[in-house]
Amino acid sequence: VNLGNTCFMNSALQCLSHATPLTRYFLTNQFERDVNKSNPLGTGGKLADAYDKMIQTVWASSSNNKSKGQKQKQPRSISPRALKRAIALFAPRFANTSQQDAQEFLAFLLDGLHEDLNRVLNPPYIEKADVDDEDATCDLAVAVAGAEAWEAHIQRNESIVMDTFYGQFKSTCVC
Repeated sequence: VNLGNTCFMNSALQCLSHATPLTRYFLTNQFERDVNKSNPLGTGGKLADAYDKMIQTVWASSSNNKSKGQKQKQPRSISPRALKRAIALFAPRFANTSQQDAQEFLAFLLDGLHEDLNRVLNPPYIEKADVDDEDATCDLAVAVAGAEAWEAHIQRNESIVMDTFYGQFKSTCVC
């Protein structure tokens, strides 16, 4: 169901619902053991709970339509209204029915789910190291800096979202 001008949200949710590791994690209720209600960067688990309800509804609807030996029923539509409300509480720009960018919506949703499901309860303080201009031309120095940055990142971040969607890449700009 399109709740106003929310096709950006519907397309993002349809894509995300087909990310098998994340969907399986919610459908099997594994997410419940990881909800981090004390994370000040999260939503206290509200976003994860709303996403779970939406995923459960989507996939229950889908499996109910595949009865053995019967003619396949027409798929029914679902309304992600509760998920939209949960998101709007923490990102008011998604509260109304204005058109938004699907990538921005998806980035917020994944970040919110990550923070709600972050298994690191007491993240350590870590200073970020810089690569000097001289070192930036040395492939080994850049590789070491990249490995150190990733190690620092995973000391503070561990979730199904990170396991499934995060990564690190190196880019170079040549003028």
